[in-house]
Amino acid sequence: MNTLKPLYQARAEAHAKCADAAQALERARRIERTATAHLQTLEQRAAESESAQAAELAERIAAGGPTADLSTSDTSLASALASAKMNLSIKAKALASLERAHAAAQANAATAEAAVVKAVDAIFHAEDAELNRQVTHHLDEALRLGKQLLGRAIGNEMHGHGQHFTDTLSRLDQPLLDRRHIAINFLRDGDTEAAAQRAARRSALI
Repeated sequence: MNTLKPLYQARAEAHAKCADAAQALERARRIERTATAHLQTLEQRAAESESAQAAELAERIAAGGPTADLSTSDTSLASALASAKMNLSIKAKALASLERAHAAAQANAATAEAAVVKAVDAIFHAEDAELNRQVTHHLDEALRLGKQLLGRAIGNEMHGHGQHFTDTLSRLDQPLLDRRHIAINFLRDGDTEAAAQRAARRSALI
């Protein structure tokens, strides 16, 4: 189980970095929204100013009045608008950078999570392989001893001692487990408690 400790640590660090990246991204989104709203306000003011100036110019032209003295630009508003556009562009680029950083942090967290699951499953796979080895060993031993028992049972019958070891030999004649209908037969013959404990242990390790 010691092999899991560094993976747990790596996963915790990855999730912490992901949380930090998410917070930074949310701050960047708020800043970008504020800059967008500011620019929209200035654009609205600029549009209204243009409309007002155009209306006044149209009136003077229609009346044949002088137009040279009519100012058709608001330098302070134009400067603020240009500044707001540049400001928004900078903040949008910062936001895009933080979005990429957050996506990378999410990917790293997912990779760290998968590494833990893979390591836990490797532990269970090794335990399964050992269980299979033990079952194979005991089945081979049962077959070896069963052949001896069969010989002795036959010997007893030949010498008129009647049938012996019938129940034991009958178990060797039949499959120990029926795998044709796995779900039903597992509930009937399988170790459901052990299976539940195994699932709970896997979840706890992950």
